[in-house]
Amino acid sequence: MGKVKIINDTISNFVKDFLVSNNIDSSVIESWSSDDNQKLFEKTIKTTKKKEDKKEEKKKSKHKDEPKRASSSYICFCKGERSNIKSKFNNLNNQEIMAKLGEVWNTLTDSDKNKWNKESEKDKERYKKELEKFYKDHPECVEKTQPKKPLSAYVLFCNANRQEVRNKNPDLNPTGVMSLLGKLWKETTDKTEWNNLAEKDKERYKKETSSDSTPVIEEPLLDVIEEEEEEVLVVEEKPKKKKPATKKEKKEKK
Repeated sequence: MGKVKIINDTISNFVKDFLVSNNIDSSVIESWSSDDNQKLFEKTIKTTKKKEDKKEEKKKSKHKDEPKRASSSYICFCKGERSNIKSKFNNLNNQEIMAKLGEVWNTLTDSDKNKWNKESEKDKERYKKELEKFYKDHPECVEKTQPKKPLSAYVLFCNANRQEVRNKNPDLNPTGVMSLLGKLWKETTDKTEWNNLAEKDKERYKKETSSDSTPVIEEPLLDVIEEEEEEVLVVEEKPKKKKPATKKEKKEKK
């Protein structure tokens, strides 16, 4: 029996015993014990374990001297304005504060955002310099930092719009956010901007993989979100395979 299955059964039995011992309605116990609910529960446990394993693996592989990644304009804004929002709305929890920051950010004009754009650019320069020094001091880490594979137009679109979708829909879970992004992508008629960005990223990857010099310090096409923020894997939509025609359909064509 796998570790996830053992954890799943242990928690499931604990919850069931708790419900029974507290005389909870039998329909609730049946609903909890149903095959569909248990499958969903096991899937949740697996997903959580996978995320935690990834975080642990990332912590182990990261060198203690590796510099902190650069913050995007939005993250700089959140760091700068969080205390103001917190003191102004002292009854909000952390999630609500982030939602409020997102609302305020969306109301800012381009000129208002200029301050945070400059701060982000300054932080990117800091990161670039620190990373160059890190590679010189720790040449053994160079192999770990391979060029990132080029991103498709769809993934670039998702990366650029994910934060805005989160801000406008704070109640959505990561899966819901990705579903909404997929819908928005399908509704986008002119994809020229994203196709051009994808081509640019392909050129960047080709240049970096063909270079024999020291590792290229990547100038990201999009803002780098700091590590503390929740990461969501973007899965590109694959074109659906056409089902083979049935005998009835073949006869109709004839």
